[in-house]
Amino acid sequence: MRLVFGLVLLLGLGLAGFAVKKTQEFMAQNEAQLQQAQAQARQIVPMVEVYAAKRSLRYGERLTPDMVKTIRWPVQHLPEDAFLKLPDPESEAAKRPFFADKPALFPAGAPSRAILRAMEPNETIMAIKVTEPGGNAGIASKLSPGMRAFTIRVDVTGGAFVAPESRVDVYWSGVSAGLAGGSERRNVTTLIQPAMRVIAVNESADQDRTRGQTPRTVTVEANPTQVAALAQAQSTGRLSLSLVSVLDSDTAASSVVATTESTLGIEREAPEVRQQQRVCTIKTRRGDKIIETPVACND
Repeated sequence: MRLVFGLVLLLGLGLAGFAVKKTQEFMAQNEAQLQQAQAQARQIVPMVEVYAAKRSLRYGERLTPDMVKTIRWPVQHLPEDAFLKLPDPESEAAKRPFFADKPALFPAGAPSRAILRAMEPNETIMAIKVTEPGGNAGIASKLSPGMRAFTIRVDVTGGAFVAPESRVDVYWSGVSAGLAGGSERRNVTTLIQPAMRVIAVNESADQDRTRGQTPRTVTVEANPTQVAALAQAQSTGRLSLSLVSVLDSDTAASSVVATTESTLGIEREAPEVRQQQRVCTIKTRRGDKIIETPVACND
């Protein structure tokens, strides 16, 4: 009897220990799963829906809802002027901070926008790539506030490889007098406007249409002071353009002046200054006449 009691006691202790071990394993597993779920939750990035091109969009097309689709985009990497799919203004989602002051791509009752820059499928629709509702894809729509358009006459050597949205240095070549304080007239080329933004070539702001064309005119964006300087320079000489690298962000170029002599390495001799001989005279009055007689000078 005692033997049976002992066996039952040992069996009960074994089952209790097994149960405790399984309970600890279960709790540890649940704790690990909870920590994993919390780690995954921290890695979840808030997403928002943005409009993107459904097909290739070309300059001048009118943007309609059937040309776009929505794609999910991380909020922390959202382009500043991207168009979002806006929620119902009365919903809780509309109170999220990144929806504040965001314009609608297709405002209710407003005319359609026009394409300013060609876009490929899945490319995000951004404010810089389209006009305001009802706007036209003309040169004026590409001007920054307070800026003007000025057209420069060029030839194949003076405007080659220039396309809309590129930047160019503008050089003036002509005859100038009074260089370095002198009065002699000479041929000179000088940089007058650095890194100007090109908005049109051959009166077209479409990059696709102007590609491969021989430029006859190039239209640049300029402020009123620059427009006056360019107009004066174009009326008194010849303007040439030099394409600026896309990696060059320095628009404050130093003064550049080249003359025929500096280009060919010709050194001009300074004119010889001859000292005039000193002449001394004595004035003598004879009647109503005054006669000057040269005499030796007493230094």
